[in-house]
Amino acid sequence: MAKSWYVIHTRTGFEERVLKMLQAKIEDKELTGRIAQVLIPTEDVMQVTPESAALGGDPTRKQVMIGIEFSMPEIIHIPPTKQLTKHASLIFRVLTGLLSPGEAANASKGVGSMVEIAKTYKIMLAGGFAGLMLALWFTCMLNVNLAILNLLPIPVLDGGLILFSLWEMITRKPPNAKVVGILTNTFAVLLIILILLLVARDIKWNVFVDPWGRPAGSTNTVKSVTNAVVRPGTSTNDTLNTQASP
Repeated sequence: MAKSWYVIHTRTGFEERVLKMLQAKIEDKELTGRIAQVLIPTEDVMQVTPESAALGGDPTRKQVMIGIEFSMPEIIHIPPTKQLTKHASLIFRVLTGLLSPGEAANASKGVGSMVEIAKTYKIMLAGGFAGLMLALWFTCMLNVNLAILNLLPIPVLDGGLILFSLWEMITRKPPNAKVVGILTNTFAVLLIILILLLVARDIKWNVFVDPWGRPAGSTNTVKSVTNAVVRPGTSTNDTLNTQASP
């Protein structure tokens, strides 16, 4: 039988006492078959101690600072063949996902236009020398992926020209020029439409939607919750979550 989460509110500091009382009642009333578990949601607390840091490398100028300092990553020299293989595997994974009915929706979210590419470069280049190295890696990955996409057997791409050449090689006669023209123009229009749709989607997600997927400027207001599932670790410490059958 499917079980749901139920929330029991208690006073702060009495969670353990209420937990033991509930567990005793469950055993006394023989309800272990209906109540699966009783949990106390918790939250992780990290203590940060400020340290004095020199400003601009001048030890006489110090300021108390809190934050994270990233060290320079180690540069690993990957053989070109191995690097090209890794880059190529990315586009093959995306293409496989787009052709799979169960994964097409999620795979399409991983395809971006020049808007997303420019945004990615902006973020990378803001990271100094390490960001520059990352941008060079990203450029290599883009070129490999574009080269593979260009070889797809689509008339408007180089892969389409190869396909027509293979047809001529096998049949010993060139393909009908009118048919080639119609196919090339049709797929060119479809490709332009696809690019425009991707650009419009990326502009929408970068301008009109915040990073959490909500419309820009919106706030979340919860009026009422019924039959809600409360996951451990996401509530405050003055509630108990009980999973039980209705």
